[in-house]
Amino acid sequence: MARLSPAETEALSGPKGWLELAAPTLRGRRDVREKLDLAPDATDEPAPAPPTDEDLAGLFGRTPRPVPRHIRVLYFTRTERDEAHRRWPATYRPDDAYFAQAELHWRALAEEGMTPIRLFAGTAEGLARFAEANRLDPEQESTRTRYLGALPEDASIAWPPGRNAPCWCASRRKYKKCCGAVR
Repeated sequence: MARLSPAETEALSGPKGWLELAAPTLRGRRDVREKLDLAPDATDEPAPAPPTDEDLAGLFGRTPRPVPRHIRVLYFTRTERDEAHRRWPATYRPDDAYFAQAELHWRALAEEGMTPIRLFAGTAEGLARFAEANRLDPEQESTRTRYLGALPEDASIAWPPGRNAPCWCASRRKYKKCCGAVR
């Protein structure tokens, strides 16, 4: 790119030109350079700006929903699930089948090509305090969704964990010997 003359760059930037096809890559490169506080170079200049919501609405007749960076999932570890069952027996069962079902569901989502999954381990006490502070019912799905939104991003783990990493369910076993072994 840096070696092209302005006339050659202009010729490549037409509606079907190479520059138009490479625009997402060039924008990505420019964004990375900006985040690294690097000065713009000759390659950054021809990178077109990303399309606005108005541009996309014109193409699709509606404003698209933003694509999430990852799917956020609230869950309770085994001991916390027992505590949640003690507090809210109508909503939470203390059975081990939950963990196998959750694992199989997340695997199905991953096979469908969904965005990465981030697991947020909640606590029964945390949910109860959140619900009380906001005058909400802790057994309602909407309350759990709001509680999940209040949990810090750094309190999450990526699913699936590594084979030899501790299992996400907090069983103190390796993932491959615990929930990772579910078939």
